[in-house]
Amino acid sequence: MRGYVRGRFRTGAVLALLCTLMFFGCAGSRSNVHFKSIPPDVEVVDLESNTLLGMTPIDSSWGGKRNKPKLITVRFQKIGYIDRIETFSDNGSEITIEVEMERED
Repeated sequence: MRGYVRGRFRTGAVLALLCTLMFFGCAGSRSNVHFKSIPPDVEVVDLESNTLLGMTPIDSSWGGKRNKPKLITVRFQKIGYIDRIETFSDNGSEITIEVEMERED
């Protein structure tokens, strides 16, 4: 009986350690990004994958299993306005990126 109790304790400790590593050590960083613009309804495009993330204001997130932060570059674009390029790091923090678009001449 004594060995069984020790075995259960060790199993519980191992599971607790794995859960801790999964949430803190192995999960990497995840950034929540809030995109805002003046004027609103500006397209936000992820330049790495060339995909439309949506129209401002929008929320998005990056990160996950990597342990190193990565630089993310997006383009804000709207007909009649000059495109804006913004770069940020997915370092696991809450980020707000707000741009004021400039009209084309």
